Amino acid sequence: MNFKESVKIAFVALARNKVRSFLTMLGIIIGVMSVVLLMSLGAGLQESIKVQFEKLGTNTIYVMPGNLEEGFGGGQGFQTNKLKFSDAEDIKDHVKSVKAVAGGVESSVSVTYKGETRKVVSFYGIDPEFTEIGDYKVEKGRTFTKSENSAGKRVAVVGNTIVEELLNNANPLGKEILVKDQKYKIIGVLEEQGSLLGQDQDNSVYIPIESARRQLNFDRPTWILAEVQDPENITQTKSEIEKVLLERLSDDDFSVLTSEETLQVVNVILG
Repeated sequence: MNFKESVKIAFVALARNKVRSFLTMLGIIIGVMSVVLLMSLGAGLQESIKVQFEKLGTNTIYVMPGNLEEGFGGGQGFQTNKLKFSDAEDIKDHVKSVKAVAGGVESSVSVTYKGETRKVVSFYGIDPEFTEIGDYKVEKGRTFTKSENSAGKRVAVVGNTIVEELLNNANPLGKEILVKDQKYKIIGVLEEQGSLLGQDQDNSVYIPIESARRQLNFDRPTWILAEVQDPENITQTKSEIEKVLLERLSDDDFSVLTSEETLQVVNVILG
């Protein structure tokens, strides 16, 4: 990816006019309020954003709905998500150089505990394999298992803000919360992440992807992540993933970026 392409992709993301959490940034590269906001950030904060991406290493590939260049030209790439959860399975089955593949969904939801409600909470439905790819560490309790995911169990892992402000620092393990009026039992708490660009990354709840699909009616992934076995083969692996997706989709329906390309976009934006 050359400099011009990086700038083009960066401005596509910026045009979406949203401040996203770290996980969301994996889905759309990076979303911020404006170029002016980024340019006005202190060097320390700019560096912290870069570090977030660098944590993922050099062996991660991101699949997103829509064509980034099409979006830049005013097309409808971002508005119609044609990805399917089966695409993640197809990648896993046909691209032998990937170590793990995870499809995920994200949204903003209300979460209620004993009649008290937080109206805006970052919500993620994730495949257990995401825990092998993403920067996802449980501080207390545990994450959900593959069998719990397959069965669509009503279990959840939450961020510290949920514990502190909704549960009033009560022991969260075993407590039941309502996510969009559906009951989920808390089985774990994530390590504290803090804020990024004014967004509280600990104001979050994670449930198994199958639970999100069955109980909350999410029918398409927001993003797909793939971890490559050998970083030296990441370019070839990217091509193989594109080939698999093109069996069902057109090249306007999706974008595939390596972690190096993603970091390059961030560096272009932040300088």
